Amino acid sequence: MAVRGAVRLAGAAAVALLIGFTGPGASAQEEPAPAEPTAPAKPSIRDALTGASDDVTGSARGGFDGGNTLDVTLTLENHTAEPIELTVPRGALFETEDESEQTAVTVGPQLEKASTVAAGVDPTITLQPGTQTVALTGFCAQRLDSGPDTIVPMTWAGVADQPLTTVLTNIAATEPDPETAQHAVWWVTDVPVLPVPEEVAPLLDGVDTEAFGANPKRVVHDERYTPAWGRDQALDPSDPFGDPALDFQDPLADDGAFAPDGGDGGGPGMGLILLGAVVASLVVTVLVARSGRRATPAVARPGAAGGATPAGWHPDPQNPQQLRYWDGRAWTNDTRPF
Repeated sequence: MAVRGAVRLAGAAAVALLIGFTGPGASAQEEPAPAEPTAPAKPSIRDALTGASDDVTGSARGGFDGGNTLDVTLTLENHTAEPIELTVPRGALFETEDESEQTAVTVGPQLEKASTVAAGVDPTITLQPGTQTVALTGFCAQRLDSGPDTIVPMTWAGVADQPLTTVLTNIAATEPDPETAQHAVWWVTDVPVLPVPEEVAPLLDGVDTEAFGANPKRVVHDERYTPAWGRDQALDPSDPFGDPALDFQDPLADDGAFAPDGGDGGGPGMGLILLGAVVASLVVTVLVARSGRRATPAVARPGAAGGATPAGWHPDPQNPQQLRYWDGRAWTNDTRPF
């Protein structure tokens, strides 16, 4: 009996303990903590330039205009009574109406401080109510296209793909000289030569250059343009960023450097001038060659009456003061004095 009583007592204690752990309060599932509110994405200059926003609108103009960089200036208008913060995508692309002109790729606002640059984070600008201009640092994104040499209207053309945006981030963070920065951009868009030229290697930090150089891809959205790496032409690894090779298009085509007005309504295009120079050079070469052939005296060979004469120096039948070389069959242009 004592044993049974002990068992009952132990069972009752276990049941009480179980009820304590699995009571109504413990069995109810805890409700998840409310999610942190997600901040709405900042509007972008894309929204202003494409008409996707009613609060802010704008337009773009750009070109070389005698400078070394293809800068773009935005004119933006904030229609509200409060400041608006806009993102400026790293690698924003701009193009002109002229298909022969190159696409511009922008690094970011010219006033951006290098110390604030962070990988994967686009810069921002704050627009006060009213109209203001924002200058963006830009570069040529298509090495074999020309212009725009003057400031012209430009339109939004999307955002460049990786690894160009990584390169542009490095440019913004280090502020190299414009020529080196341009060459780094071209390495990605057109001439991914290996080994990587020493001058641009620091700006390609974070890029798998071996993989990209072995299998480059289009990073600028312009199907009308074929990058240099996609063309059937050899690149000079010792000078990959040199002057682009001449592309002799149809001289009668009314566009680009070979247009009669240079494609801009001005004087003859540089392509036509160069083409004319090449043709003139060929004509001069032909005329000189013909005159050289005529300089050979058209006279009978020496000893014609007495049989064949061996090759050698003989009196020049046209000038008795010198000797002319006979090669056994004809007179040559080689002469010497007696």
